[in-house]
Amino acid sequence: MTPFSIALGDFNRDNRTDLAVTNRNSANVSILLGNGDGSFQTAQNYVTGSSPYSVTSADFNSDGIEDLAVADYGTDSVSVLLGNANGTFRGRQNYNTGRSPYSVTSGDFNGDNRIDLAVAAYLGGSVSILLGKGDGSFQTNQMYGTGGYSCFLISDDLNQDNKSDLIVVNNKDNNVAVLLNTCS
Repeated sequence: MTPFSIALGDFNRDNRTDLAVTNRNSANVSILLGNGDGSFQTAQNYVTGSSPYSVTSADFNSDGIEDLAVADYGTDSVSVLLGNANGTFRGRQNYNTGRSPYSVTSGDFNGDNRIDLAVAAYLGGSVSILLGKGDGSFQTNQMYGTGGYSCFLISDDLNQDNKSDLIVVNNKDNNVAVLLNTCS
């Protein structure tokens, strides 16, 4: 299975920490529901695109239930799996990204109070922004050049303007790119 990345959440709304784990060589993500004592139930697998490298959880369709977004390195896409509140997920919806997406994070990148996605594209040397529509679907990606082999990214408000900015690690260029959010 080759576990590769992990995200925490409460996927069945029982106030216990659950795990979402990408399985790089199996084209799926495993959900392990927490028992509240440090142990977890048997993994349930959900199909993703090829070579899922990264996963993030957030409420993409504004229903109060955590959903998943998975960066699929082998299919140049991100898979979105909407949660059902009982720890299960609906089938994936795929959205195109830059070449070889390595990492995914979420935030509100255009100031509309909807969750958006940012995806680091390793071979594309870029970040794709997919603006959320608030119903679990996303607009076509907007790409921003960041440097060679963009592999990891996180979002945070770096300049204290209440907007989600991005920090991207560029492996080939041996640097970190900062993308300050300029939405109005």
